[in-house]
Amino acid sequence: NQSSLSLQSAQRAVTDAQTTAKLNKKSNQQTLDNAKQDLADEKASWSTSCLDPSGSCPSTDAWSQLRSAEAEVTNAKTAYDQAVQSASADETTNNLKVNQAATNVASATAKQTTECANSSTSSGCVSATDALRSAQQNYDNTVNSQKVAATQGQQSLVNADARITS
Repeated sequence: NQSSLSLQSAQRAVTDAQTTAKLNKKSNQQTLDNAKQDLADEKASWSTSCLDPSGSCPSTDAWSQLRSAEAEVTNAKTAYDQAVQSASADETTNNLKVNQAATNVASATAKQTTECANSSTSSGCVSATDALRSAQQNYDNTVNSQKVAATQGQQSLVNADARITS
């Protein structure tokens, strides 16, 4: 049945998108951890007096650059965390929508099977067939929307990751 194949294909697409999101999250977290370690290494390379604005750092410009870099890392981490949270929330919402659309297709398929059992020309059968077609179209649109949202979420994570890296 074409709707079963579409449902299976969509479920595979959802599973693939979830796997990709998890891998991106892990990769982005590693990049963030590396950036934090790089910042810690840079801090350690300066003397204690250089980290204190009232200290005798040989270069006040260097001190300002260090503080600016710290603020940028903090801002980038916040943006990354927000991107992860947003992508996760969108994924959950879209999964619910796809599951509901799949349930609607299954229900419409069952109704069509029942209504068309005796006559494929009865008004009940025609109506059930139209309802199934509509449910399938809604399902396909929902799956496509989920894919677009997953791509947008991944792009947000890539952008946030690039900001951390820079």
